[in-house]
Amino acid sequence: MKNKQSEVVTFNYFDWAAPSNSQKYRIYARKTPTENSKMHRHAFIEFFFVTNGQAYHLINGQEVIVKKGDAVLLTSGDVHGFRLDGDHVFEHTDILIETDFFIEACNFFYPELYDFILSVKDAKSFVLTFEQIADFENCSSYLFLPPDNISHMVMAKTILSQILSLFLKNYYLSEHENSYPDWIMSLITKLSDVNNFSTSASDIVKEFAYNPDYMRRLFKHYTGTTMVDFFNKKKVEQAYLLLRTTDMSIEQICSAVGIANPSHFYHLFRKIYHTTPSSVKQK
Repeated sequence: MKNKQSEVVTFNYFDWAAPSNSQKYRIYARKTPTENSKMHRHAFIEFFFVTNGQAYHLINGQEVIVKKGDAVLLTSGDVHGFRLDGDHVFEHTDILIETDFFIEACNFFYPELYDFILSVKDAKSFVLTFEQIADFENCSSYLFLPPDNISHMVMAKTILSQILSLFLKNYYLSEHENSYPDWIMSLITKLSDVNNFSTSASDIVKEFAYNPDYMRRLFKHYTGTTMVDFFNKKKVEQAYLLLRTTDMSIEQICSAVGIANPSHFYHLFRKIYHTTPSSVKQK
């Protein structure tokens, strides 16, 4: 299905993203009805995730099927639209983000992250777990609140962090998928999954049909770090996110990321971020 350039409509953020009687939302969510959509581009950032059914997603000259659990990050240069797949229901939620607000979030992670995202052609499509879908649905429901509401502000930062984390993880895996054995890719995915933080690296290793010592040696050979250090780094990165975006206490965060000993948590945190959890929480 080809579309002439003249048929492509460009939507501006405040004409498209926010309610007509709203205050100036910098991020907004909306549930999109089941319908075909003409090819268009946005002068803002869009992240959508499919909550039910499937459809054809036409993006930058390619057509792919998106179904429940699929998510896509779209930047301002992307041209896309949807074509319904027969009688299939198609429901998705759009998270619409003012470009400057998205850039501010990128700068928090890394000053050149936004330009890097624009330069990457792949790694912007994701497959979400059921838990991630539920989490995005829950967080996005708070975006309907007034933008000066504390819950809206906290969830806005949480969602932006989740989207950027998804992109960075996806890019990391796609860059190494051809050089790493499949079992190492699978192990990296499991060690990076917040749902596994309450278990131990040793228990995760037992899920594989390889000698644990062999796995530890090969993991360090390919990644340059030990399995335990990699796992701890992922836990501390999640703790940093919770410190900046929630009101949870440090003790609660320790428990949430599976580090039972607060002293050990402080040691790991300082080793990675060269500061204390308390200092980050006060910012």
